[in-house]
Amino acid sequence: MVTAIAAAVWSAVVGLQLHERRAVPEATVFAPAEDAVMPVAVVVPARDEARSIGHCVATLRAQTPPLAAIIVVDDGSTDGTGDVARRAADGDPRVRVVEAGPLPDGWIGKNWACWKGAGEAPDTAWLVFSDADMVFEPDAVARALTAARTLGRGGVTLFPRVDCVTRAERWVIPAALVAIGTFVAPGPLARHPSSPVALAAGGFILIDRGLYERIGGHRAQRSRMVDDVTLATRVKAAGGLLSHVQGHRVVHLRMYHGARDLWRGWRKNASFGHPGGPGKAIAGAALVAALTLAPWVSLLAGVRPGRRTRVAAPLVAIGAQVAAQRLAGPMVPTPRRDAVTLPVGMVVLVAAAVRGALDRMTGGAVWRGRRYPRAT
Repeated sequence: MVTAIAAAVWSAVVGLQLHERRAVPEATVFAPAEDAVMPVAVVVPARDEARSIGHCVATLRAQTPPLAAIIVVDDGSTDGTGDVARRAADGDPRVRVVEAGPLPDGWIGKNWACWKGAGEAPDTAWLVFSDADMVFEPDAVARALTAARTLGRGGVTLFPRVDCVTRAERWVIPAALVAIGTFVAPGPLARHPSSPVALAAGGFILIDRGLYERIGGHRAQRSRMVDDVTLATRVKAAGGLLSHVQGHRVVHLRMYHGARDLWRGWRKNASFGHPGGPGKAIAGAALVAALTLAPWVSLLAGVRPGRRTRVAAPLVAIGAQVAAQRLAGPMVPTPRRDAVTLPVGMVVLVAAAVRGALDRMTGGAVWRGRRYPRAT
């Protein structure tokens, strides 16, 4: 019974992925904005991002038409992030590197840095919140601005290409994107105005400044660990929408660098990204584990002598898992030899969600050298 349910679920996952490929427009279908200077200020919160912030700033400076401002917020870095950003600015007056200052009580670091950066930005019509590891094609922001103006919902979020180098990245990150886009925040629900489900990619959020201020900005979500989804949820509750746009041709990043970095990141994300408290995160992880592993267990049992008639459902489920992994591209390009690795990635995510939930129940999550006992 469980295997039959798993076969149905994974087949539905593939159907949803195919639907999303048609439903979510690509950034390249929107002509670049033609403003003399785009009315956009980009805020880049950065904590210990010396290896990536230089490239991020350089590609933001190269945007055409030019941006009004680029605000890098150095959030207590110890690796020279601010100095690298200043060198990348190369005297460009549009680029400012500001210090976040002491973290106020009850705030998550990234929310504080975003709020600080928005306050330091000039009074532009639009704000972009980016991550320090993002790399931009020269027309990325201009196309996003046209998309936001065309779609008219108050903002857009670009889904970037995630570059995976190590085996751990190639096996886990496609599984994570499949899980988010199907089990956590299915696209049709995230876009439907009456659904509470919302989704955004924190690496690129373009939002109307007036809307941002009306919903209280990042100050209104100071204790929320998953800042991007929270912001998307609040925009939606206010009657707007961070419209989804496929940005893999215009923005990309390497999300994590190796297995240890990946484990720390998903240990946080997989726990806080699930609706509800840590108990629900563990229950959700158990359900995903069952749906993922049941077909493989059934297949191994079914190929024993005298039981070969029981392999149809497991094969359907496993075939759908393989298809789901391949359909995760072009957002996460991986070699074809990795097609069967989705279960491995899901198991790692399940373990990370359980460990993260235990963190929440025993003193709070730790992220970037800070402990957050009251994070939600």
